[in-house]
Order: sequence, then C-alpha cells, then structure tokens
Amino acid sequence: MKTKIKKVFNLLTTSFLLSTSYAATNYVWQSSPSPTSPFSNWTTAAHVIQDAVDAANDGDLVLVTNGIYTTGGGLTPGFSLSNRVVITKSITLQSLNGPTNTLIVGQGPMGSNAVRCAYVTNGAEIIGFTLTNGHTMSEGNLPYERNGGGVFLDQECMISNSIICMNYAKWSGGGIISYRYGKIINCIVITNIARHSAGISCWLGGFVDNCFIANNVAEQSGGGLSAGTIFNSIISNNYGYAGGGLYCHNNSVLSNLTIIDNFATFYGGGMLCESGSIIKECKIENNFAETYGGGIYCNIGSIVNDSILKGNKSKYGGGLHCQKGGLINNCTINGNTASYKTNQIGYGGGVSFYIGGTINNCIIKDNDAMNEGGGCYLYKTGIVYNSLINNNNATEYGGGLYLNSGGVISNSIIRGNSAGDGVNTAGEGGGIYFSNGGTVNNCVIKENTVYSMLDLTDVGSGGGVYSSGGGTLNNCLISDNDAIYPGSEVGGVYGGTLNNCTVVNNYGREGCGGTSGGTVRNSIVYGNYNQFFEDNYCGGTFEYSCSTPLPVGEGNISNNPMFEYSSTGNYHLAFGSPCINAGTNAYVVGDRDLDGNPRIVGGRVDMGCYESPIPEMGIILLPLSASFIVIWLRRHC
Repeated sequence: MKTKIKKVFNLLTTSFLLSTSYAATNYVWQSSPSPTSPFSNWTTAAHVIQDAVDAANDGDLVLVTNGIYTTGGGLTPGFSLSNRVVITKSITLQSLNGPTNTLIVGQGPMGSNAVRCAYVTNGAEIIGFTLTNGHTMSEGNLPYERNGGGVFLDQECMISNSIICMNYAKWSGGGIISYRYGKIINCIVITNIARHSAGISCWLGGFVDNCFIANNVAEQSGGGLSAGTIFNSIISNNYGYAGGGLYCHNNSVLSNLTIIDNFATFYGGGMLCESGSIIKECKIENNFAETYGGGIYCNIGSIVNDSILKGNKSKYGGGLHCQKGGLINNCTINGNTASYKTNQIGYGGGVSFYIGGTINNCIIKDNDAMNEGGGCYLYKTGIVYNSLINNNNATEYGGGLYLNSGGVISNSIIRGNSAGDGVNTAGEGGGIYFSNGGTVNNCVIKENTVYSMLDLTDVGSGGGVYSSGGGTLNNCLISDNDAIYPGSEVGGVYGGTLNNCTVVNNYGREGCGGTSGGTVRNSIVYGNYNQFFEDNYCGGTFEYSCSTPLPVGEGNISNNPMFEYSSTGNYHLAFGSPCINAGTNAYVVGDRDLDGNPRIVGGRVDMGCYESPIPEMGIILLPLSASFIVIWLRRHC
C-alpha cells in the first residue's frame, strides 16, 4: 500500500505544465506587480483566482502559481452558498507547482456565511490544488447548498492531481460531490466530514480512479465515499454507521481497490453494497463492523468477483454478510472472525447469509466464529458450490459450515475444520452442522474434528457432520474425521439422511466411529473405529447399504466393500466389489457420482459415492491382469 500512496503523491507533486493546447492562458500570482485583465502574463497576473476565471473563455487555461488563496469567489449559480472559486465555462484551472504549494481555502462554520472551496460546471477541470476548510450551508437546497464542502463537480466536470482535506458538508460529500458524472482522478481525499459519503459522494454517476481516500468520517453511510465507478484506489481508515469504507448503490462498479482498516458501527465495515453493485479484483482487509459484514455487507443482488477478504471482523459474517441474495465468485476469504465486542457471540467467521446468496469457486479458510459456522453460516437457504472450506473453526456448531432452514452445498471440499475449543466449549459438526434441514451434494468431507470441554461436562459429537432436525448428504465421501478428544463421540455423521455416501476411516473416541442414528441408503459405512475396535454405526435405519455388523434392513450386506487403495484414501470400488450394482435406484439423487461420472452404469446403482465403470461382475472374460488394465484405462483415460 505504501508504494501505491507514494505513486499518487508523486503525481501530485510533479510540475503540472502539460502539453495540452489551450486557446489562451490567464495567469494568477498574488504578488504580480500590475494585475490587469485579461491577465495574459505573469507581470499582469491576477491576484485573485476568480478574477482570472471570469476573464477566461471556453477552452482557456487559468494557470495559478504558489499561494494560499483565501479571498474572492462567488455564489453557486441560482443559489445562496458562496464559493471561493466558481467556474461556469469549459476551462481548465491548473496550478503551476502542484497541490502542496497552491491552496484554495474555504470558510466555516456551516451556515449562511459558509464558503465552499470550488463550484465547477459545464465540463471544466481543476488540476493540482489543495482544497481545504470548505463548508456548506446547514440549511438550503439539496444538493447544491448542503453537499460538497470542498468541491462541487456539476455536469461532467473533473478534478485531478489534487488534495481535498478537512472540508465539511451538512449532508453528503464533505470533500467532493460528483453530481451527474464528474471525475476524480489521482487525488488524495482525507479527513473530510459529512452526514453521508464524507470523502466523496457520487450522486447520479461519478468516476474515481487512482485515489487515496482515508480518515473521512460519516455520521451515517459511506465513511470514505459513495460509489459510482471506482478503479485502482486505496480506501483506508474511514468511519461510518454503515459502509465504513464506502457505500455502493445503483449498479456501482469497483475494480482493483484496496479497502483496509475501515470501521462501521453497524454494518459493512469495509463496504456496504446493494442494488446490483459489482466488485472485482479487490483486496478487503482488516475492516470492522459491530454487527454485520466486517469486510462487505451485500444486499439485493450485488456481485463480488476475484477478490480477497482477509482479517475482517463482525458479529455476523466476519468477512462478508449477504442479507438478501448476492453472488460471490472466485474469491479467497481467509483469516476473518465472527465475534462481538469481548468475543461473546459470532456467526459465520468467513461468510454469513441471511436469505439466499451464492458462493462459487471460492476458498474459505482459516476463519473463526465464536458460536456457529466457522467458515460459512447459512441462515435461510443459500448455495455454496465448487469451493474449498478448509481449516475453519467454530467454538460451538459447524466448524466448516452451519446450515439453518435449508441451504445447498455442492461439489465442494470441506476439510480440516473444527468445532469446539477443547476447554470451555464442546463442538458439534466439525465439518458441517445441519439445523432444520439442508442438502449436501457430491462433496468430500474429510479430516474435520470436534472437541469436548476440558472438564467433560459437555462432549463433542459429529466430527464430520452433525444433523439436528434434518439434513441430507448425497453422493458424498465422509472420511478421516475425528471425535478424538476425551468424551467425544461419532466421528463421521450424527443423524440425517445419507444417499450413496461412503463413510470410512472416521474415529469416535467414545463410540460410533461412522454414523449414529439417521437414515442410511445405498451407502458404505465401513472401517470406522472407536478407541478400542471397529465401530461403524450406532442405531439408525439402513437399506441397501454395506456395513458390519450386518445392519437390519432390506438389501444390506456386511461384506468387505473392496476399495481400490484404501490405504492411500482411494475409496473407488475395486473389480469384484460386492457393492457394485447392489443399491436400489429408488434412492438415487442426481445423475452423477462424486467423480462426475454417470451415477448408474449397467442398470442398477452401486453402493457408495463412486460408481464403478464395470456394468456387472462376470461379464468380463479376460484374464485377471488384462481385466485390471481395462478397468484402469476406463477410469483414468
């Protein structure tokens, strides 16, 4: 970030004599010996900026040398608010030696005697100034008299290579208001104050590029700015009630931003996004909101693409909270925390969804929640697919994911997550916790853990999955999960419904290494252990499934399922497995197995999460070695 700031500062401090051709040049120098209109050289230069602006025509340049300009100006056209500079022609106002040497100073406090730094309209441009101490009226027209304490850009105007600092607006745009498609380029916008959008307010469109926006304070939304289109900028250490860094609305577009160390007292520490906003290739780090969305608060169809959310914190959704809808694509969400004040409560360390929302092709890792959903917390529905949920922790329920009242997880890996802290809290559902339903399709749930309390007054359960009040797993591999700590039980899956799942090599210290209760259909529950011996299941209903001892129920078997290479974690069915074509098609969900291959081969479904490519035993008449060659080729080529 220091490199980025240095780049912006270098642009600001470089000489601003550009090669653009102008019709004429008017000069401003406070110490010129003979100020005479039209101020066409340094000897006759104006002492007051407004005098040179008034003498200019469309296409002219007004060039200003070093000085602190605290006099002159005029009224906002048609209104009562005074401005230090008023530009109503299509001209360029430019400093000779940059913003650190050339200041336009307004006047406070807010009220009838306030003076804004500059009002600009009709396509005019301001280049290379510091604009400071500008104020608006406390009453009057909105937007013209209560917005834009530093600069009011009206009708496709531009300010560039400037510093806008310590300005004040009653309503929005303490530093700048872009009203009807203004442009802010290569600017530093710092320590401005307003009710909304303290740094920059983009009202009816606006474009911000390569800016540093920091330490602005909004009483309500958009501490740093409200967004139109924003590129290549840093938004840091801003403060607001909602959207501490920025407030995105009305189809805002944000790209290549660093949003860091912003604060919101309610929601959207880094940003508040709604109404179809698009965020892409952004870095959102170390932001804080007290209640919702430490990094981002999404509402009503916002889209976040190819971004990093790291080290953010809030009560709900440490990294990101989606209230109604929202689409998160190709993002890395890591190291975020869901907790409130002194680590009392928190839901969704990485992500929380209230109603709806979709996560696709994301990495959600190393997040923590003080209560539920270390990686993700889905309150009412929500979809996660093609994602990695890894090494997250919840102190109570759902180390990887917590699904409440629905939600669908598909084609994802849930690995290395944990629930409970092993001291003060016991966990349930190291990988996934279901409350009142939810569905997991074609997922790998592996190497997750639950902890018991240190004094064993409460014990952990469901190292892989815990289902309370429903929950369905289809075509999933549940392996190598642990309820390993003293008092813990049910290493694999507690409750719920399993269709075509493989539950293998899970460990429940006090019992039920594989499954406990629930409904198991077309599945393999085998090779699971407690601390003393193989212990695959405790109760539950089994149909057309493989386990030992032989479960009561139709179509069950207790034969060794004959995995290809179980010692290396390959749980595909080997040639000759008794589980091939041993299930029932009545319980098939989906047309693909865990590998994405056809779910039914040879007319009848296999048991477990992987479908063998061999139609039936006995129809291959090749010698054994040749048979294995055929199997290998069909699987791997």
